[in-house]
Amino acid sequence: MVDGLGKSGRFGLGDREMRLLLLLLMAAPCAAEEIPLSEVISTSRQTGLQPVAEALSQIDGATDLEPFRRYRNGASNLFFVEAKKLDEALLASRDLILGSRGAGVPVRHRKASGEFWIVAYLGAGPSNPCWWVIDACVIENQTLRISYHSAAPSAGTKDLHQYWYWASLGKLQPGAYILELYDTKEECETLTRRVIVH
Repeated sequence: MVDGLGKSGRFGLGDREMRLLLLLLMAAPCAAEEIPLSEVISTSRQTGLQPVAEALSQIDGATDLEPFRRYRNGASNLFFVEAKKLDEALLASRDLILGSRGAGVPVRHRKASGEFWIVAYLGAGPSNPCWWVIDACVIENQTLRISYHSAAPSAGTKDLHQYWYWASLGKLQPGAYILELYDTKEECETLTRRVIVH
C-alpha cells in the first residue's frame, strides 16, 4: 500500500475515492444555529424581545418609526436588508415598504455594508395581548426560519398595532437563501421567499 498520493492512501482509498469523500464532507449539512430571542428587535410587546423604541433610544439621530406605525398592509412579509446597524436596517426596510422595492435581493438604504438583517412583518392586530408570538429564529444551511404562533383568543385592546421584527445576521456567504415564516400552531409554512446575496 502506497501512502500519500499513490494509488491508495492510509485508509486504503484511492485518489478518486478520497476526492469523493472530501466532496461529501464539504456538502454535509451545517448544524442549525438559533438566534436568541433577546437579540430580536420588535415593535411587539412580547416578553424577551428587544423593544425597537428602546433600542433606537441608544442611537444618535435615530430613525423615525412613524412609517412602520402607519403601514396598513395586512399581509405578512419577509425579506433581507443590508445594513450594519439598526437605524440603517430600519431605513432600508422603509425603502422597501414605501418605495415599491423588490425583495429578491437584500435592500440597502445607501452604501453596501456586507452585513445583513432578516426582517419580518406578521401583520396588524391589537397590541395587548400580543397578537403573534415569536417562538424561534433558526438558521440552518442557507434556510432562515422564523417560527411563530397566534395568541389564544381573548379580549384585546381596540388599537391596531403593527408587528415588525428585525434580527441581525452579520456577514453571509454569497448564494441563494430561503426565508420562511412557519406557524407552529398550524404546523405549516405560511410564507417562503428566495433571496440572492451577491
